Amino acid sequence: MLSHTLAEVALLDEESKAQAHVWLAFVTHAPSSGKLAAVLHDTYVKLHDLVEWLIRYGQDTGEIPRHFDPASEAQSLLAVADGLTVHVLAGHHSPETARTILRRHLDHLLRQ
Repeated sequence: MLSHTLAEVALLDEESKAQAHVWLAFVTHAPSSGKLAAVLHDTYVKLHDLVEWLIRYGQDTGEIPRHFDPASEAQSLLAVADGLTVHVLAGHHSPETARTILRRHLDHLLRQ
């Protein structure tokens, strides 16, 4: 569930390419608009809360060890997902490579 959620957030599939372009344009313009900045902040807070909840759920089910801090791991995973979106749009990584990188970061949580 966490893997699917982060892949969706990263907008890595071909069908999401247009959404990724719109998202990047939105993020680019948000600092110059108080209203856009507020929406962006609210969106990131909600995404962080969701990913943190999924990590806690994984801890409750035994998939993710308890020694991980859900809030810190959610921050890291969302930063990776955002970065991968930009890397794919810029042509630095293919969507497949980006999914592999994302999976490697998730495996870090699941294998400890």
